[in-house]
This record gives sequence, structure tokens and C-alpha cells, in this order.
Amino acid sequence: MERLKSVVVTGGTVRLGKEIADFLENEGWRVVRSSHRMESGAQIVADLSNADGADKLFDEACRILGCIPDALVNSILLQ
Repeated sequence: MERLKSVVVTGGTVRLGKEIADFLENEGWRVVRSSHRMESGAQIVADLSNADGADKLFDEACRILGCIPDALVNSILLQ
């Protein structure tokens, strides 16, 4: 049996990131949603403006999924 593909979607709790995460889940992907602040649906809270936040995102995603994610969707709104 083929394992499901896994993906981390940054900004995966609101707007476009949420739509992308929802779509991938509906297509059978294992989705981990992250946000830079605690929001409903966020499995990981990480500030990606620094290396420590990026390390936390990757470490937590691997812990949740039990493996290295197959893909990353970076859906962060830059202002």
C-alpha cells in the first residue's frame, strides 16, 4: 500500500493557505498547518522570520508526521 503524501502549509489556517490546505486534504494528502500565531486549526506555531522558527517548523512537522514532509507550501502574506 502506498503511503499518503505529506505536506506542510504555512499560513494554512486563513485565506489562501487554508484553501490550499483544504484542497490537499480532500485530495488525500496528510496536511500539517502552521501559523505565526495561535489560531484555530494551527498544528504548529512558528515565527518564520528567523532560523529558529524555521527549525521549529521542520522539527514539529517531522514529529507530527513521523517522517520528513514530501512538500512545503509557503503561503505567508508579506506586508
